[in-house]
Amino acid sequence: MTNDSQNLTPARRAPSVVIAFRTLVRTLRHGYDNLFTLLLVSVFWYAAAILILPIGVATAGLHRVVQPMTEERSADWRNFYRHVRADLRWSSLLALIMILGFVLIQINIRFYGASDSSVLQFLSILFGTFLIIWSGMALFAFPLALRQEEQQVRTTLRNAVIMVLSNAPGVLISLILLVILAVVLVLVPPLFAIVPGVIALWGAENTRMLLVGSGYIPKDEIADRERVKK
Repeated sequence: MTNDSQNLTPARRAPSVVIAFRTLVRTLRHGYDNLFTLLLVSVFWYAAAILILPIGVATAGLHRVVQPMTEERSADWRNFYRHVRADLRWSSLLALIMILGFVLIQINIRFYGASDSSVLQFLSILFGTFLIIWSGMALFAFPLALRQEEQQVRTTLRNAVIMVLSNAPGVLISLILLVILAVVLVLVPPLFAIVPGVIALWGAENTRMLLVGSGYIPKDEIADRERVKK
């Protein structure tokens, strides 16, 4: 995404529901093809979380590693730490905003949901809708930021909310499929270790295909090539 296209504006509508299911297929295929790398950077991410390092930097590093996977190119696990200094400020701020958003939305859902007033209970449903929108934004935020020439948090948040609202049905299906996949991975002891990498790969896959489907970025000559059916 160039400077001129850092702010997403309505183009053509992407087939978001179809893309949600394609995201599942591509995440499974590319995750399997890069299983060792995905495991390694997921362990790095867990280590950062346990050591209370800036979670935003670790998440940005995770996305830098998985982005080439979505384009069916070689992924280098060393990219996890190569951009720490450059990513520190914007990634930490973006992660902080995402986390605070989830906390505030959950507080409001619990507060209004516990009320005896039907009007206030309706507000809990409204905040439940906000939770879905915010979850979609969290899924797209880091992949979008890395596709911008400048990682400006305000621009990233604006682009994320536009992407979610303009592809709402597909984003909802994508989140449901991702939750199901994450639960399956958690329930299988050896596979729970790759959950952070799989979530990052899912977000990167979904983001790239929505951008291609909407015409914001051109098709990739490798990742989007026509496959010959045998």
